[in-house]
Amino acid sequence: MRQFFHGLSLPIHIARVLLADPTARRRYVRVGILQTVAALALALSCMGSAKKAASAVESPVSEEDIAAEVQEALREVGIQEPVLEAPAAQEPAAQEPAVEAARDREFERRLRDVEAAAEGVDGGPSLPTAIAALVATATANSGAGKVTVTKQDDGTMKVERAPEPPSPKKKRRGKEKEEETGELTYKGFSLTAISFWVALLGALQIAQWVIIALSRDYHDAIAREAALLTRVDPDDEAIQPRVRVNVPWMRKKVRRRVRAMFLFAAGVPAALLLALPFRWVGMGSEAFTAITSLWGMWWLLVFTAAKSGQAWDAREGQRPPWFLRAWTWLTTRVPGFRWGMFKRYGEMWNQRTKEVFEPVATVERHPWAYAGLALARFIGSFAPLRFFMRPLIPVASAHILREERMKFGPPRPDAVSESRPAVNTPVSD
Repeated sequence: MRQFFHGLSLPIHIARVLLADPTARRRYVRVGILQTVAALALALSCMGSAKKAASAVESPVSEEDIAAEVQEALREVGIQEPVLEAPAAQEPAAQEPAVEAARDREFERRLRDVEAAAEGVDGGPSLPTAIAALVATATANSGAGKVTVTKQDDGTMKVERAPEPPSPKKKRRGKEKEEETGELTYKGFSLTAISFWVALLGALQIAQWVIIALSRDYHDAIAREAALLTRVDPDDEAIQPRVRVNVPWMRKKVRRRVRAMFLFAAGVPAALLLALPFRWVGMGSEAFTAITSLWGMWWLLVFTAAKSGQAWDAREGQRPPWFLRAWTWLTTRVPGFRWGMFKRYGEMWNQRTKEVFEPVATVERHPWAYAGLALARFIGSFAPLRFFMRPLIPVASAHILREERMKFGPPRPDAVSESRPAVNTPVSD
């Protein structure tokens, strides 16, 4: 527990050292605040665009869409003549009973004209003209709702109308009601509703990745200052930070994300095998979920340790990771598991994991300290805490290894792993 809380509190102690130095404090606070403001502005803009897109999807159908639907309906009943253009929808007046009755009588008259034209009665309008007039009447009565025209088995025409959309007058009433209650809104969101804050947090999570991709140089500079102030070897050389689009870093980030996905997926078959006995008691799904969750948490610890370049230093007598040792013992000592396919799977697993043996071994030597640091990193991954937490994680990881490095000294040049990055930059998850 002491090691766990040591790893959990390391970023706080490093931040206190940064804030105690005037020069480092000025850069650390200014960069964090500017990144937070930029991410907030970008997130609010994204929320407005998303709300507009949702409103466009939910808005009534346009007149062009209605005309296309009517043409399609006429083709289905075997009429190829063009339909007359429907008049534009008028804003309904006050919903008085007399007006509603007049509309109903007009609609019934148009419907009778269609039936008479379908039966071939002389002296009336043609069938296409009657259908067009009926559709125009239905459209005028229902606003811009969807209209469907179908031909019945007895030869009569049937027109179906969608429910009447809310009128602009009703919308204005809703707006007036909001003004009366004093409720604050932004881009259609209520600032007092939980949905607004959930949407804002989700947009911030996306916006912060964009901001970090453009200004990560400043985090590297802050991490170097923190390492020098706390007396550990920095991973990066001194640079002049600037805002830029670092395409090589973005490609490297994507490759490491893909590698992390493969590292996790490589252990899923073993998790399925371990969860298999629990199916006999009806808990197979729960057991598989628990095993894969623990498996993902383990890799979170490894990726947290790998933030420091010192975690990639190889030691003499280093063994394969614990899970590969356990799988080798299972497939060589336990009857029923000494099959060729299990051994080939173990070879594939070993090959896939070989490039990260060093950070895995680092976590095996300090599991509880990195568990605390991984928890601090997880808490700090939410916006806007990530702008202040991200440059501290590599330095905290180096501090966990500081005592070990002082005891055993730096690794010999011939013992450094070939899988360590060519440039002393911490690996990302």
